[in-house]
Amino acid sequence: MDYGLLKQYEPLYVIGHKNPDIDSVVSSILLCNILKSHDIECYPCFLDNNYEIEEQSKKMIDDCASLNMKILSSDELDNLNFVLVDHNDPNQSIGLNKRIVWGIDHHPNSKYLSNIYIKMLSSCSLLIFDYFKDYEFSNEEKFMIFMATLDDTAFFKKKKIVEKDQDIIDRLGFDLDSEELFNKYFILTDMNKDLKDYLKSPERKYNYRNIEFGCTLINTTDEYEYLKKSFIENINKLEGNYLGIWTNYSKDITYTYFKYNDEVIEKIYDYIAGRALDIIPDIYKYIDKLLDTI
Repeated sequence: MDYGLLKQYEPLYVIGHKNPDIDSVVSSILLCNILKSHDIECYPCFLDNNYEIEEQSKKMIDDCASLNMKILSSDELDNLNFVLVDHNDPNQSIGLNKRIVWGIDHHPNSKYLSNIYIKMLSSCSLLIFDYFKDYEFSNEEKFMIFMATLDDTAFFKKKKIVEKDQDIIDRLGFDLDSEELFNKYFILTDMNKDLKDYLKSPERKYNYRNIEFGCTLINTTDEYEYLKKSFIENINKLEGNYLGIWTNYSKDITYTYFKYNDEVIEKIYDYIAGRALDIIPDIYKYIDKLLDTI
């Protein structure tokens, strides 16, 4: 890391994706703490719109971190220098054509930026912990990372993701009951709510090779076959492309439905699949295959 280069662009504004989860928030705070330790002026920040923290993340943040985020208005972004965390597609935060100095992320490469470090670990917070080996993380910071990684791995239920990063997770030094924490924090999808409402406001939006699609997650502990059928039908009726993810935590199975060019493609994972490390890479591969054969 060239801290001298980053210092040339201070003050830096460190920002995660819209509708942030705990990993996005913690990553912003951690990176600012690290940069400040090198006398770089920087601020963890939110935009003044579309930055409602996910309900589950609110509960977890309250128990591990203090929020002191700078709020930016959309009309001042052109004059600021940004560092992205937990995303590498500017469309998911500040938009294109902004001054992005650097970034660090654990999601698939959207190919919008060249000045960003990407490695597919369980969470961006865990990646920051592993990458900045010259920084001495406090126990409070390590606990923030642990909580963010819990959330991003569905409390270690995404076993294929956790296994490859277990050594790094072990270095955090916490031996807590993940099942107990799952029961304490995890919020299942309210199946009394109309599924159309979930699809109207996607939790995340992606743009890969100029293919845009929204994404919504449904998390249950029951199969809900009749509702799953309705979920697919409603995705099919939507305008544009869309990714619906339905995870059944009692059966450890994940169903995905990707609508592209008026066709819905189903892919089933016989485990709890991660959106960032399993599902989105498969969607990107699917798009690559389609576009490269045209």
